[in-house]
Amino acid sequence: PNATVCLWGEARIPIMKGESRYEIKCISPPHAVGDVPLSIASDGAAPVYVGNFSYVAEPGISMLNPSHGSVEGGTQMIITGSDMTNISSCIFSIESSRNETSDDRRVIVDAEILSATEIACK
Repeated sequence: PNATVCLWGEARIPIMKGESRYEIKCISPPHAVGDVPLSIASDGAAPVYVGNFSYVAEPGISMLNPSHGSVEGGTQMIITGSDMTNISSCIFSIESSRNETSDDRRVIVDAEILSATEIACK
């Protein structure tokens, strides 16, 4: 039987079709920070436990240092804020004159976690 819902704890969310017949997509509902059991179920069948899903705090940014750098790149940026421990990369985008950003105008670099309130991007 095909799974029809994802169970995020007690929340029942309809499953979306995946890229192939072997894949499903579950969209997480809003929830407080913490772990929630994730299961999938079909109509009339017992849920199947998949694993825990961890909700993490949304990082907040309070300062960028420096706020500018060379057009050649290579400037290390320190980002200060809150809840920075789950950040793994930094995405730098170049905006056009119409405030649009395309994928080919992005640079993705690894983030180095310095503390719970600071990361470094280079």
